[in-house]
Amino acid sequence: MGSRSNRGAVHVAPLFLRLALGVTFIWAGLSKILPREDVDAQDAAILASMGVLNEAPAPEPASAPVAPPSSRAPEGTQGAWLLAAWRTHSETQPDAPPSSNPAGDPASPAPASPATDAPITPPATSIVPPTALPPTVPPSGTPLITPPASPATPAAGGATQSVRRLHASLSLTIYRAAFPAPRADGSSPIPLWPEAAAKGRWPAILAWSVAIGEVTLGAMVLVGLFTRLAAFGLAFIMLGAIWLTTVGPAIQSGDAVLGFLPANKPWDVRAWSVPLWQLALLMSSFSLLFAGSGALALDRLSSSPRPIQPHPRDQEP
Repeated sequence: MGSRSNRGAVHVAPLFLRLALGVTFIWAGLSKILPREDVDAQDAAILASMGVLNEAPAPEPASAPVAPPSSRAPEGTQGAWLLAAWRTHSETQPDAPPSSNPAGDPASPAPASPATDAPITPPATSIVPPTALPPTVPPSGTPLITPPASPATPAAGGATQSVRRLHASLSLTIYRAAFPAPRADGSSPIPLWPEAAAKGRWPAILAWSVAIGEVTLGAMVLVGLFTRLAAFGLAFIMLGAIWLTTVGPAIQSGDAVLGFLPANKPWDVRAWSVPLWQLALLMSSFSLLFAGSGALALDRLSSSPRPIQPHPRDQEP
């Protein structure tokens, strides 16, 4: 009985740890590499300084105000607007008043003949440019031409840039850990990362290294190849993640519980789910580091398994 339990602890328990850690870290690495997220103009400028983006998106100019939609003519309808304005003018002009000159009165000039004189030119104010027509309702019978509403112009400085999630989360996290923003009272929190490792392209290089390391080391643990070395690498990654996202920010806040834990409510499941998940992954990595690959591992193909010596009390007399 004792030898069977020892055999299960040595061969089967590490197999379950490998499955849990391998699947989790492969998923974690791919979730940083494949998806994309939008960052604002300020974060895009920081990522551009790392070489992630070719250039930061320039904010749109706030000048050149946009005309109201009701006073703008759509493209290609200038002739229609002129025709509508001319119809409005021609239908609203009153008929010519009767001549006030009695027949045979030499003191009054004779009315001009439209057939022989120059045509009457409408007043200069009757035809309004298409872009400045007032939004008035024309008289009955005049076709109403209403331009479509123009799309809303985005506010200046609101441009976003799409980047990989590893840059939107990890690269910016490393940068802000080395260069933390000042508090509301003007004091400066302690940096959580060396400034030399957060300048230039270093944050992006470290982010790619972590994401590729999670996928690679997770796959090695899953198949049982160099399991102890891979487990050590995963434990190192988890130590960095706990420092940058849980312990370090708690120390920066100045309100940490026991000096290093975040001041969350004791039974807040949502607040404690991530720290406890990180702790479980760290402890599982350490367990696999000391236990080895176990059964169904590629490591067992390169080395002959050593027989498990039964305990003396399990031996028959």
